Amino acid sequence: MAPNAKKRSRTRTPAYDKLAITLPHELAQEVRREAEARHAPSLSAYFAEKMAEAVEKDRLLEILDEMDAKYGPPDPEATAWAKEVLHGE
Repeated sequence: MAPNAKKRSRTRTPAYDKLAITLPHELAQEVRREAEARHAPSLSAYFAEKMAEAVEKDRLLEILDEMDAKYGPPDPEATAWAKEVLHGE
């Protein structure tokens, strides 16, 4: 290897894109407080976590919509059972 050549790391880090967003002032303040309260390593890390959760939720809702379209919505008894199992309601 040449004397000035740099070794490349064999571990790959995920690629990141820098985005600029605009939020209403009150929401921005609340997001900062939440990130600090949850000891997020950074505001970006907090946003990334919350956006990943939102994307996953959207995907699950799409699956449920597809199931409703194919099989119809669940009957009230099935809904009550699911609430009991999931939430103890």
